[in-house]
Amino acid sequence: MKIFPALSLALPRPQKSLEKNSWNLFLKRHYATSEMIMDAFMHLRKAGILKREIFDLDEEKKRLLHGASFLGSKEFYSWLRELPPIEAEGIGMTLLEGAASEILKMARS
Repeated sequence: MKIFPALSLALPRPQKSLEKNSWNLFLKRHYATSEMIMDAFMHLRKAGILKREIFDLDEEKKRLLHGASFLGSKEFYSWLRELPPIEAEGIGMTLLEGAASEILKMARS
Protein backbone atom coordinates (compact mmCIF):
# COMPACT_ATOMS: atom_id res chain seq x y z
CA MET A 1 0.00 0.00 0.00
CA LYS A 2 2.42 2.62 -1.22
CA ILE A 3 -0.05 5.34 -2.26
CA PHE A 4 -1.38 6.13 1.22
CA PRO A 5 1.17 4.81 3.75
CA ALA A 6 -0.31 6.71 6.72
CA LEU A 7 -3.81 5.51 5.92
CA SER A 8 -2.69 1.93 5.43
CA LEU A 9 -1.53 1.76 9.05
CA ALA A 10 -5.08 2.46 10.26
CA LEU A 11 -6.80 -0.01 7.93
CA PRO A 12 -7.08 -3.71 8.69
CA ARG A 13 -4.81 -5.65 6.37
CA PRO A 14 -6.52 -8.24 4.13
CA GLN A 15 -5.27 -11.79 4.14
CA LYS A 16 -2.13 -12.12 2.03
CA SER A 17 -3.91 -14.25 -0.58
CA LEU A 18 -6.53 -11.52 -1.04
CA GLU A 19 -4.28 -8.49 -0.68
CA LYS A 20 -3.37 -7.98 -4.33
CA ASN A 21 -6.92 -8.56 -5.60
CA SER A 22 -8.44 -6.31 -2.90
CA TRP A 23 -6.07 -3.46 -3.73
CA ASN A 24 -6.71 -3.90 -7.47
CA LEU A 25 -10.47 -3.68 -6.86
CA PHE A 26 -9.96 -0.52 -4.81
CA LEU A 27 -8.02 1.07 -7.65
CA LYS A 28 -10.55 0.10 -10.33
CA ARG A 29 -13.96 0.88 -8.95
CA HIS A 30 -14.25 4.40 -7.57
CA TYR A 31 -16.95 6.89 -8.48
CA ALA A 32 -17.56 9.77 -6.08
CA THR A 33 -20.54 11.75 -5.00
CA SER A 34 -20.57 14.21 -2.14
CA GLU A 35 -22.43 17.25 -0.91
CA MET A 36 -19.13 19.13 -0.97
CA ILE A 37 -16.36 18.46 -3.47
CA MET A 38 -12.92 19.55 -2.26
CA ASP A 39 -9.19 19.08 -2.86
CA ALA A 40 -9.21 15.42 -1.81
CA PHE A 41 -11.25 14.50 -4.88
CA MET A 42 -8.75 16.30 -7.11
CA HIS A 43 -5.92 14.26 -5.56
CA LEU A 44 -7.87 10.99 -5.98
CA ARG A 45 -8.41 11.84 -9.66
CA LYS A 46 -4.75 12.78 -10.21
CA ALA A 47 -3.64 9.53 -8.54
CA GLY A 48 -5.83 7.53 -10.93
CA ILE A 49 -8.10 6.21 -8.17
CA LEU A 50 -11.24 8.16 -9.08
CA LYS A 51 -12.00 6.71 -12.50
CA ARG A 52 -15.22 4.71 -12.47
CA GLU A 53 -17.77 6.38 -14.72
CA ILE A 54 -21.51 6.12 -14.32
CA PHE A 55 -24.15 7.24 -16.79
CA ASP A 56 -26.20 10.25 -15.63
CA LEU A 57 -29.65 9.55 -17.06
CA ASP A 58 -30.90 13.11 -16.47
CA GLU A 59 -28.09 14.75 -18.40
CA GLU A 60 -27.23 11.78 -20.63
CA LYS A 61 -23.52 12.06 -19.85
CA LYS A 62 -20.91 9.89 -18.20
CA ARG A 63 -19.87 11.09 -14.74
CA LEU A 64 -17.04 10.15 -12.40
CA LEU A 65 -17.71 12.80 -9.76
CA HIS A 66 -20.88 14.58 -8.70
CA GLY A 67 -21.38 17.18 -5.99
CA ALA A 68 -23.68 19.90 -4.72
CA SER A 69 -20.97 22.44 -3.98
CA PHE A 70 -17.26 22.92 -4.54
CA LEU A 71 -14.90 24.34 -1.92
CA GLY A 72 -11.15 24.22 -2.13
CA SER A 73 -7.78 25.82 -2.54
CA LYS A 74 -6.61 28.00 -5.42
CA GLU A 75 -4.91 24.87 -6.79
CA PHE A 76 -8.27 23.06 -6.77
CA TYR A 77 -10.07 25.82 -8.70
CA SER A 78 -7.16 26.10 -11.13
CA TRP A 79 -7.34 22.33 -11.70
CA LEU A 80 -11.09 22.58 -12.40
CA ARG A 81 -10.60 25.44 -14.88
CA GLU A 82 -7.78 23.68 -16.71
CA LEU A 83 -9.44 20.28 -17.14
CA PRO A 84 -9.76 19.19 -20.76
CA PRO A 85 -13.41 19.54 -21.89
CA ILE A 86 -13.97 15.78 -22.10
CA GLU A 87 -12.77 15.32 -18.50
CA ALA A 88 -14.66 18.37 -17.22
CA GLU A 89 -17.89 16.84 -18.53
CA GLY A 90 -17.30 13.96 -16.13
CA ILE A 91 -17.79 16.26 -13.16
CA GLY A 92 -21.41 17.09 -12.41
CA MET A 93 -22.79 19.68 -10.06
CA THR A 94 -26.24 20.11 -8.62
CA LEU A 95 -26.42 23.74 -7.57
CA LEU A 96 -27.76 24.70 -4.17
CA GLU A 97 -30.54 27.27 -4.34
CA GLY A 98 -29.19 30.75 -3.63
CA ALA A 99 -25.56 29.66 -3.69
CA ALA A 100 -25.13 29.09 -7.43
CA SER A 101 -23.74 32.52 -8.31
CA GLU A 102 -21.31 32.53 -5.37
CA ILE A 103 -19.96 29.10 -6.28
CA LEU A 104 -19.46 30.08 -9.90
CA LYS A 105 -17.69 33.31 -8.86
CA MET A 106 -15.27 31.34 -6.66
CA ALA A 107 -14.53 28.87 -9.43
CA ARG A 108 -13.72 31.64 -11.90
CA SER A 109 -11.50 33.73 -9.61
